[in-house]
Amino acid sequence: YFLVCLVAIFCSGPCGFGLKWFFGYLKKIFNHIHPLLRAPAGAFIAAIIALGLWFLLGIEPGYVLGVGERTITDLLTQTGNPLLQVWWIIFIIIFAKTLTTGLTLMTGGSAGLLVPAMILGGAMGAGMYYLLNLLSLIGNSNPQIFVIAGIASSLVAVIEVPLASIALVIEMFGASYAAPVMVAVGVCHLISRNIRMAVKRH
Repeated sequence: YFLVCLVAIFCSGPCGFGLKWFFGYLKKIFNHIHPLLRAPAGAFIAAIIALGLWFLLGIEPGYVLGVGERTITDLLTQTGNPLLQVWWIIFIIIFAKTLTTGLTLMTGGSAGLLVPAMILGGAMGAGMYYLLNLLSLIGNSNPQIFVIAGIASSLVAVIEVPLASIALVIEMFGASYAAPVMVAVGVCHLISRNIRMAVKRH
């Protein structure tokens, strides 16, 4: 339970708030570009990012483009590209995925914040697992609980619906994850609510 609290505090909360801030920043940048050129420019930059990671690091474009279902599946099952078991590679994918998603949304693409937040929250949970494992700070565990806790609590950071987040994740992954998911969601909800209240006061 301590570990899933760490996921909620250091992964999901920053993920939710970071997405909104970063996407707003990208929107300001692209507002200076002619509307007819925004979508082509965004698509071109996203393609350069994906191809660059593929040729330089061996990270297939599917991990940074598209909805991200493959990424989460491979992280949960520890299959696919073996680079997904290297913590710094995962964080590079998270950064690249954030960029490509933001480029899609802020240049006129049709998408929302919900699924990207789930994907990035789950990936950040996996990255934390492999980093802690490398430092020998966790015992016999698997990345699944980190990924699932990251998915659940990132939903709360973005859309503030804790009960719906818990129900959705339990429906997707099974009741065996109910207890740690509730802890992660509760912690992330308290943090995100207090931060939002502090922002409103200022």
